[in-house]
Amino acid sequence: MLHDRVLLKEALKRDKLQREILDLLTLHYGFTSALPVPTSLPHLTSEADRKKLVHMLGLSWTQCQDMIADVPCAGLAKSYLDGILAGKMPACDACDFNSKSQVSESMSQCLQSIQLVQVLNDESVAVNPATLYMFDFGHRGEVPWKLMVTNACDALLICQIDPQFSELNIAAYLLDHGIPFCTFLPLEITRSAPAESLPPCVLPVRLSDVQFSHSDYDHYAQQRDLLLNQCRARAAVMRGGFMWRLSVPL
Repeated sequence: MLHDRVLLKEALKRDKLQREILDLLTLHYGFTSALPVPTSLPHLTSEADRKKLVHMLGLSWTQCQDMIADVPCAGLAKSYLDGILAGKMPACDACDFNSKSQVSESMSQCLQSIQLVQVLNDESVAVNPATLYMFDFGHRGEVPWKLMVTNACDALLICQIDPQFSELNIAAYLLDHGIPFCTFLPLEITRSAPAESLPPCVLPVRLSDVQFSHSDYDHYAQQRDLLLNQCRARAAVMRGGFMWRLSVPL
């Protein structure tokens, strides 16, 4: 009985890992596969191949090294990602971004809502590449502003998430995952931002032989909190990356 429970627990862990791999492939790489996944797929016998797959998916080798070899979809996932890295277009029945594949109606509508926006070099814009990808949902939009992301990968990611998401849901998803974005209002309804004075910033003078202590960190945290408690600090959360990591706990 104990042996059966151990086997069942291991099988459940493998199933969970397989679902996670398929979800990552679908969400970030446009993978589509017939369900259920065939059980006759070749397994990854090489540890180097298994480590490469885990690395490409951003998984923890420590947590899945004992299971990845027995996950049925591992070989399929490795082959699919290797093809993308080699610059090959996946087959139309394996990728929903192939021009010959049949994408869902919701994804098709999302793709059609994307507009390319050329922006000038303006320091007032929170994220400032040469081109932004704006989502214009038309009559389906629920807010007066337009949501924009900074690259095509993030735009396609939005098309992969829950089709029932509104602009607010999408913005919350991007904030939760540290993905940079910005929002724009039409000029006719844009209002001036409220006047807000910046908090006093005290920059200490430190000599080359200074020994940092916990009080230095406390001083940094105090200055950070004063700055990020301002209304305009939302721009730091929307920027993504390191700035997002510093500001999102607040």
